[in-house]
Amino acid sequence: MADEIDLVDAGCCFRGHTVYVPLELSTDPSKWRGNLFYFSGGIPRKLPKKYEELAIKNAFCFEELTELEREENEVLRRRAGQPG
Repeated sequence: MADEIDLVDAGCCFRGHTVYVPLELSTDPSKWRGNLFYFSGGIPRKLPKKYEELAIKNAFCFEELTELEREENEVLRRRAGQPG
């Protein structure tokens, strides 16, 4: 069950709810189909299949978010005059 696995933010939303993916699949969006969840009333629910493709298309995988954060931090350091 979804409540027995570690879920991380997939970087997209479904009807105002954050979409989650199991941590072990977070870096491989090709394995996300059938493994996306959102919480409704505190209960994890599978994302309906008809919304999966849109969610995957609009999501950043975990590695990309990490790289994006690294780039943003580098830009902020440069603006602040700190060495990278």
